[in-house]
Amino acid sequence: MDIIPFEPGHLQNLVLQPAQRMHYEAFMRPEYGEILGRYGIAWTGLRGELVLCCAGFMPQWAGRAIAWALFSDRLTPREFLQVDRRARVELERLRRIGYARIETPLDPHFLNGLRWAKALGFAIEGLMQSFAPDGRDMYLAARVRPACSHAGSGQVSSALAAAE
Repeated sequence: MDIIPFEPGHLQNLVLQPAQRMHYEAFMRPEYGEILGRYGIAWTGLRGELVLCCAGFMPQWAGRAIAWALFSDRLTPREFLQVDRRARVELERLRRIGYARIETPLDPHFLNGLRWAKALGFAIEGLMQSFAPDGRDMYLAARVRPACSHAGSGQVSSALAAAE
């Protein structure tokens, strides 16, 4: 698999895995791809001409971005490891240039997504009601630079523990 810079047309060529299809088809519109391509930090995984994933970060303001990833069910475990490595490199780069907070919405029923977020260092902060395009609730998870976190908040989530 080759990882290349994201282009807006990649979204239209990505056939989403079933676990993401119900939530994210709304994001497959050309105008959304244009926004991600113009303002985001994003990449695409290709096997030949086949789009296997699109992922990246959408800056919100100085020091904060939203992580996103969309996958095809044709992505192999070996190819997923390439995506994982790229995500880790980009997360570290964002930390080095001053991003204190990276957040992402997570489907409470998609265990693979919960596991990957945990492996990348995200922690669940709470439940966002009616957040998904189809009205389903989603978790908000974040990676917060230790110097910026508020230790001792007393809120412990069992969602990521359930994903183990």
